[in-house]
Amino acid sequence: MLKQIELWDLYNKNIYVKIEKQIIKQFFENYEKNNSKIKIKIWAYKNQRYFTPLDTIIKILNLFPPEEEIKFKKLVESNIEELKFGSGKAKPIKNPRLPIKFSPELAKICGHLIGDGGIRLTKGDYAVHYTNKNPFLIEQFKQNILKTFGNIEPYYYEYKIKDNNIDLKVIRFPSIIGIILMEFFGSMIKDTKKVPEIIMNSDKRSKSLFLQALYDDEGCISSNRIGICITNKEVIESIKKILETEFLIQPTKITKRVHKGWLDLYRLEIHGRKDIMLFSKEISFSHPKKKEKLKLFIKEYKNKNFYFRKGELKNLIQYLRN
Repeated sequence: MLKQIELWDLYNKNIYVKIEKQIIKQFFENYEKNNSKIKIKIWAYKNQRYFTPLDTIIKILNLFPPEEEIKFKKLVESNIEELKFGSGKAKPIKNPRLPIKFSPELAKICGHLIGDGGIRLTKGDYAVHYTNKNPFLIEQFKQNILKTFGNIEPYYYEYKIKDNNIDLKVIRFPSIIGIILMEFFGSMIKDTKKVPEIIMNSDKRSKSLFLQALYDDEGCISSNRIGICITNKEVIESIKKILETEFLIQPTKITKRVHKGWLDLYRLEIHGRKDIMLFSKEISFSHPKKKEKLKLFIKEYKNKNFYFRKGELKNLIQYLRN
């Protein structure tokens, strides 16, 4: 998986761009001066009547001498005013942060996509969606998208689950965001979801925020443990691996149960003072209610008497001080 996505990585993805006026004028004037025999209808693009297809930009760049190609590649990418998918009325990213680099915020976005979000893939639509009843998490998801990609206006929806009387809030971003996220993470559609390689090979901070997003969406705190329950066995196995190898947390074995007579659910739990304290320090929650519940949970733990194996308490205290 790529560590960053440049404009040119989106070739053949039905991408359209709006380039700063003086730069696009300079670009096409250079093309007309040196390639007058090549037939491309450029007047509408040169005068910014329409967004320019990225494919057209690349075809023209390939006609330039090597030095000019390098020069104009840098000029074009650093002067993109708007970037969008398709030639219709889809909302663009304004002033995109190109190249788009992998970051802890992007890791957290990935966690939410695997949790309560996803990327729709129907009839050429790659819209990104995230659903939650907590408005704080919806806003946080939005801010992480804006910080990563640039200024883009989302769509908002609400609907009610009648059986549980739950009001759910949905935020959706246009296909240009989904196209780029799929370049980083691959498919994020229902059962095809998996923890991507870029997350498994990322730094500790990124893995922490990735897990935090998943636990915000799918995790819970009971009387003496922290649990997470997911329908995708491959995802729950990856969570277990990250907990053990990166954070030295020893969760339980993965258990399976059948929900509503047909849906397989895989569950992983963390319990015991040492591992819960490690989870609180290294991962925790950003979900306001879960975060507060964990805080009270830890407080109750501290007020109880627990026994440790020889040397275990000393090692734990030293670890938590670091």
